[in-house]
Amino acid sequence: MIDNIINRLFIEAQNEISKQCLADEDYLSNKKKTYDIEKEWMTDLSDKQKVKITDFINSLITIDFIECKQNFYYGFKIGASLIIEILSK
Repeated sequence: MIDNIINRLFIEAQNEISKQCLADEDYLSNKKKTYDIEKEWMTDLSDKQKVKITDFINSLITIDFIECKQNFYYGFKIGASLIIEILSK
């Protein structure tokens, strides 16, 4: 049950972060640059290379997502521990 609650909070936090990122010029600039590079690669690469680069990109995205989720969990647990400690005194 606790994992479900933390997952739901994480998803809500991700949605809020996405909104904030869309208002950040540096984020948008880098997102466009990444898109342009990917578009260029997909034009230049063979089908076999396209599959490899797509798999590579997807793996990086998955790693980043897992790291973000674990950082959120850790921060949430630390925050909850602090609140419990403060309230128990």
